[in-house]
Amino acid sequence: MAKELKVFYKTLTGDVLVSSGMIAYLGAFTSAFRNDIAKSWVAKCMSYNIPSSPTFSLTSVLGD
Repeated sequence: MAKELKVFYKTLTGDVLVSSGMIAYLGAFTSAFRNDIAKSWVAKCMSYNIPSSPTFSLTSVLGD
């Protein structure tokens, strides 16, 4: 568990950034669009050297 938390702590900034965008887009757009835009946002985070998980999952960031 400690190893998982260490990785999660490193990627927290980008993951929370993408999560906030996903929450803003929850009601207005389809899930397919949200998945595509999340991939785009993760790629943008990586291009700006913002640490984030390579694959995004809202439930993994915010919990069940």
